[in-house]
Amino acid sequence: PLLQRLEMIETWSQHEFSAIRTLLEQRKQHGFIRECHGDLHLGNVVLLDGEIVPFDCIEFNDNLRWIDVMSEVAFLVMDIDDHDRSDLAWRLLNAYLEKTGDYEGLSVLRFYLVYRAIVRAKVAALRLSQTGLDDSETAAIHRELENYFSIAERCIRSRHPAMIIMHGLSGSGKTTISQQLIERLSAIRVRSDVERKRLHGLTPDESSESNLDEGIYDEQSTQHTYGRLAELAESTCNAGYPVIVDATFLRADQREWFRCLAEEMAVPFRILVCHTSHSILRERISEREALGQDASEAPVAVLERQLETHDSLSDEELTRSYTINTTESTYLKPTLDHLKEMLGEHVDVFHD
Repeated sequence: PLLQRLEMIETWSQHEFSAIRTLLEQRKQHGFIRECHGDLHLGNVVLLDGEIVPFDCIEFNDNLRWIDVMSEVAFLVMDIDDHDRSDLAWRLLNAYLEKTGDYEGLSVLRFYLVYRAIVRAKVAALRLSQTGLDDSETAAIHRELENYFSIAERCIRSRHPAMIIMHGLSGSGKTTISQQLIERLSAIRVRSDVERKRLHGLTPDESSESNLDEGIYDEQSTQHTYGRLAELAESTCNAGYPVIVDATFLRADQREWFRCLAEEMAVPFRILVCHTSHSILRERISEREALGQDASEAPVAVLERQLETHDSLSDEELTRSYTINTTESTYLKPTLDHLKEMLGEHVDVFHD
């Protein structure tokens, strides 16, 4: 059976390589082929004095070290998943994407995940040829082989795009909740606060020094930001992954833009409404300002403007929405259950 499964994976890999060959060449031209570690799995990573330190990189072969950075990320993501921590795998992937903006790499990620799983399966299979293995050691290697084959097969068949947009005032908990969701839904998140700054050449933790409705927060910049979010949401869904768009979506036309996009792409669409009291909103924003560690720069003055000008959800939008009281501590499981019920096979839900 393993041989038959390997043949299926090989056939898929050949077809997928042909399909993405042009993309791979474009990534080479755009500088995504770099000198990397080359063998970045968990066995070559150590926690040293509180720092995560990779070691034992490939030094003997330049061709194995000069690779697509997405292949490097895929190796670690796949291995973390193999160790039954899918939540951490998707946390890592999203952190890489948010840091680099390499969302186009999602179109080749699946190929690299399968490739890396089979490489590890081959390494395990080679150990079976060693002499002196007892029955328990042989059984453990067979389990390892099965795990890697299962990961490869799951990556091949798991194409379930969906579009989820967050909705809520500044400080309502959209980013916190979306972080929890991407780790449990195997989803990709795009953040307005991050992409807005990226469009203006700023890192997430840099201050734009913009006043209310000015600089990077003027109408034109906001329109460009939502346009970029739409592009990223579309490309993510095209790559076969559910996407969570973390933005306020306080205007009806913004929400309609994404609803129409989801309809055109024939993918499920959902609005997650984050709600809490106005006093808690003000408290959270003040705390966030004091820490100065978040990509969001919205002060209390922005919240006051939002309270006056936001568009409430229409009756039709309410049929596509789910409201989360972010003051409560028990919101996560009901939210996941709702998404599973509404989106079905389009999401893989992992509870704690």
